Formats: sequence, C-alpha cells, structure tokens
Amino acid sequence: MQEQEAALREKIESERTFKKQLKAEKAKTQQLESDLSTLKEEQAVIMKELKSKFRSQCIKIQAASQEKSKALISQISSALLECANSIDTKSKKQIQQFHTLRTVSYTHLRAHETSLHLVCRLLLEKKKKNTT
Repeated sequence: MQEQEAALREKIESERTFKKQLKAEKAKTQQLESDLSTLKEEQAVIMKELKSKFRSQCIKIQAASQEKSKALISQISSALLECANSIDTKSKKQIQQFHTLRTVSYTHLRAHETSLHLVCRLLLEKKKKNTT
C-alpha cells in the first residue's frame, strides 16, 4: 500500500509540475503574442512613415524634373529665337540688296534676255521705226 501511495503521490506531483510548466508555457505564448502584436503595430507605423517619405521624395524629384524641363525649354526657346533673329537679319539684308536699285549695262540686260523678251523687244523696235 505504501508503494501505491508513493506512486500516486509521485504521479500527482508530476501532474502538478506538468501543470506549472503548462502555465509557464501559456504565459510565454501570451507574451510572444503580445510582442508580435506590438511588432506588427510598429511595422505599420514604419511603413506609413516610409510611404510618406517616399511620396515626398517623389514629389521633390518631380518638381526638380519639372524645373529642369522648364530650364531646357527656356534654353531651347531662346536658341530658336536667336536663330530666327539671325535668319531674319540675313533675310532683311538679302531683301535690301535685292531691292536696291543698281544700274546695269544694256549688254548685261541682253545677256539675261529670254526668247519672250526678245520677241517683245523686236516688236517694240519695229513699232518705233514705223512711227518715226
């Protein structure tokens, strides 16, 4: 009988130890779950901060890109205007040269005479002879 009581006490003590260990494991599990929840919340906060920083960097990059584009457009526009002004100046000079009256010799005029001009000139000369 004493052996059975000792075995029963040992079994009861083993169960108590097991229950204590089980409680300790449950407490550890609850602590780990709490830590995990805290980490998830911290992760969410960090992700929000990262998204916000990313957006602000994108906005800065976009603004810088727009500024560079505006500067390039301005440079191209001024270069085009300079080019246009240069062309206008050259064109004006050519037009002025073209419209300037210059005297040329009769031989020079005859050198540029076309067949149509020749016929007209001959008819005019003939008419002139008949009237005189």
